[in-house]
Amino acid sequence: MYIPCINKDTDAHPECRVSDQVNKFLAATSDINHQIIWIKISANDDEKCKWTNDINFNCQRTQDIANYLKVASNKKIGYFSTQEDWIKIYGDKYGCSEASDLYNFYPLYYKYLDDQPNTKEFLDHKFGTFGPQAMKMYKTTDQCNAQLNINILYPENLSINL
Repeated sequence: MYIPCINKDTDAHPECRVSDQVNKFLAATSDINHQIIWIKISANDDEKCKWTNDINFNCQRTQDIANYLKVASNKKIGYFSTQEDWIKIYGDKYGCSEASDLYNFYPLYYKYLDDQPNTKEFLDHKFGTFGPQAMKMYKTTDQCNAQLNINILYPENLSINL
């Protein structure tokens, strides 16, 4: 899971430049075998990295990160979010449709904790302009002092080899 650092002042915080943060992430995860990188679109409380109030900047930075990550990693890129976070960051549930367009096929892994291993509720809680959902986190549970996320996967919507 890639957690972006969003900061307009990249002169004061060069580690927040798209190329610097993506390259650092790729170096740190180079030993991990994976076919897709999920960009986490959610509120970030880190003062240096939190999303701005400028929804156009947030959208453009998201696109820049996704595009750079896709080229630099040669992996498929997807988004992990909730409708609530998407609205906070992009202004409304269909905000930043450029980042979730079908042309680039950025799949969606979303969180909706209803204990239901299906996506029937998605039409009522849709966000972005994503095609069919690839994964849903539908439950969290604590086991042996560890929090586990329970997901349902739709591999046919990912175009990857499992």
